Amino acid sequence: MMKYIEDGIVNQLFIERNDEMKNLIIIQNDMEMLDLLLFKYPKETKKDVLFHFVNDTRFVDQRKDIDDRIKNSDCDIKYNYQVHDSKDINKDAIQKVELNNKLSKLFFANYRFNIQFAVPIYFSSRVDKILMTDDDIVIYLDPSFLFDKYDDAIIQVPFNKYDPNNISPQFNAYKEVFNLDMTVEEYNKNTMGAGTFIYSFEDNFIDYFNRFYSNKILMQIFEKHYKKYEDGYKNNGYVAKSFFADQFWNFYFKKMIKDRNKSLFFRDGDIRLILTRLKNENWLPKKMLKTPTIIHYAAGTKKKLYIPFLKSLNVVEKNGKIILKRD
Repeated sequence: MMKYIEDGIVNQLFIERNDEMKNLIIIQNDMEMLDLLLFKYPKETKKDVLFHFVNDTRFVDQRKDIDDRIKNSDCDIKYNYQVHDSKDINKDAIQKVELNNKLSKLFFANYRFNIQFAVPIYFSSRVDKILMTDDDIVIYLDPSFLFDKYDDAIIQVPFNKYDPNNISPQFNAYKEVFNLDMTVEEYNKNTMGAGTFIYSFEDNFIDYFNRFYSNKILMQIFEKHYKKYEDGYKNNGYVAKSFFADQFWNFYFKKMIKDRNKSLFFRDGDIRLILTRLKNENWLPKKMLKTPTIIHYAAGTKKKLYIPFLKSLNVVEKNGKIILKRD
């Protein structure tokens, strides 16, 4: 069972398995989005979801801020959560993978979104299934049922596609990592983003990471972009998430879909990815009326518009259906 400390907060490094809880992981950097999550999280839930907030200490250590905001909120998340520092996650994950060359070590230490790799590696020996997401989310309904409904699921996106007339070395490199026989046209039919997904750990899970880190083409692509920045990647450099994190999980899910011959996408509007920037404070896309459990707002601009917008949405019943409606 879950162990609680005196004030109900659990924030030590997660070590023991806890098969009775469902594990939802949030890469938490944005404190305004955390406040919004805590404000909108439903009051009546099964309380069997354990929230893991990942504090990315490579940039700013916000552990105290995360703890204080959760502890001082009226949200029930404060009774079932842990905070994990990325430095601890990386130390643990690096013991589980094979970094056999200088470039793979460079990648692990410096790729901004390596947390998308290290977090699943870290949790793979501790839990059987995770729901992992970025921090630009709001949860409107109890997320517990998602763990029962899906073993593996990911969001479809309209990007992360390859040019069939100019096949890149990167595409072939990922095919090699996952031993996947697929044309660019087949790949482009359904593309995915790594922002939110449910994954049940396979026995050979770590093998794919070892194959990824040892792939010379992929590591050389990173080195090429890494060297563009005179100040070094840790200070000012940026290598797109889509280059590696999104593509890794794209190809991984592509392989699972092909091997199992079944769709592995979220359905029924359970998780809604919003890529359209808000036009004004009164604008409401029609598809928002269908109630998702989680809204992942990935447009990323006009925070003064979209935070009040997401805050104004409430779950209501209309004609026997549950919908989202603005205040």
